Amino acid sequence: MTRFHQTPVAAEANWMMQLGERFAFEGLLAQLRPRIAVEIGTWEGGSLRRIATHAGHVHAFDIDERALQHAEALDNATLHLGDAAVELPRVLAELHARGEAVDFALVDGLHTYDAVQTDARALLAADACVATTIVFHDTAHAEVRRGLEDLQLDEHPKVGLWLPDFVPGYRVRDDATLSEEIRGRAFNGLGLLVLDPDFRPQANGHEAFIPFAQLRP
Repeated sequence: MTRFHQTPVAAEANWMMQLGERFAFEGLLAQLRPRIAVEIGTWEGGSLRRIATHAGHVHAFDIDERALQHAEALDNATLHLGDAAVELPRVLAELHARGEAVDFALVDGLHTYDAVQTDARALLAADACVATTIVFHDTAHAEVRRGLEDLQLDEHPKVGLWLPDFVPGYRVRDDATLSEEIRGRAFNGLGLLVLDPDFRPQANGHEAFIPFAQLRP
């Protein structure tokens, strides 16, 4: 077995990210080493374990009680069970009241237009999120993408950088052997949002490029 397959990122079985997403995600965390992190949508705990490896403490949010076991297995993670639309603003307000700030957040909850907008708005509005790096998973998913586009994030006063295709997603083959629920639909992809109005990157060209996926007929 190669050293690549032995890395925790590649070997993690219970993680719904593609390999390219995983290593980009890991690279961000290794560089940022957040003191306080947030995860919306824990599921089987794959991304939670990687965030916890690099973070001081992780506040995770999920509606499924089965997610509790993944947080309880980590010394630096707290699972807030319930609707993130309610729990997330409450916890963010508590963090700010204690003088704590969120350095990193992963948004990977319900993949609906309303849910992704609610999660994004909560983070944008929070006083605990000022210099925060936010990653959105499944930005190629139609409802997630539409929800984020309608927020016009690049025009928000707290935003310094918005890359909806930080890691591009995929389109499933329109193959009759595949389930009708997934074939021909788009999934995966990471969007990168940096909350820091003072961070305005010089023209490095990223804003002039058209994502490769958009060039295909």
